[in-house]
Parts: sequence; C-alpha cells; structure tokens
Amino acid sequence: MIGVIPNPTKKVTIDFPISQVTDAVTKIPNIYSKYRMDNVNQMFNQYTLSALEFLSLGVFIDINLTEVSENRTEINIEVRRKMGAFDSWVEVQNSNTHLQNVITGITKG
Repeated sequence: MIGVIPNPTKKVTIDFPISQVTDAVTKIPNIYSKYRMDNVNQMFNQYTLSALEFLSLGVFIDINLTEVSENRTEINIEVRRKMGAFDSWVEVQNSNTHLQNVITGITKG
C-alpha cells in the first residue's frame, strides 16, 4: 500500500447548452450498462453515477454541470471509491477509464 491517492478528476468546457449536456448525462446508463444513475439534483445540476469494480466495492462518479454561457457548459467529474480511498495506481488507472467513458457518453448522448 502506498498511501491515499487523491480522487481522479477531470474538468472540461464544451460548446453545448447545459440542457443538452444534462440530457446526455442522464443517458449514460443507457450507453454503458455498467453505470447506474445513483443520485440526481436537478436544482444544482449534480448527478452521481455508480459502478461496480472487480477489486473493490465500486465507485461513485460525481458530475457537476455549470452554465458558462448560453451555449457553453463546464463539466466537472470526480471518481471516488464507495468505501475508503484510492490507494493503488491500478485503481487510478481504472478510474481514468470511467472519466473517459463519461466524456464519451456525454458526446454520444
């Protein structure tokens, strides 16, 4: 064990209105069956997906949307373990896959 590793995060700004990005986020479980919508707070544009992992009890993927302008949306994504903290680089590499899947899911949605 090498100690606690910070939760992997990704921040991107895309040229789409927040309403389109919101619709795309809610469709991610339809695109990737390993994800389940765990929590939705539409007032604050916050969404949490969950997924099972082979080496742990799974992860939560927090997605926060911020309207930058009428046609631009900032997307903040954080992957966190359901229990405990990341403590190996293998887990971080797996979470990078989740980050990429969320971005790809939003672009497909």
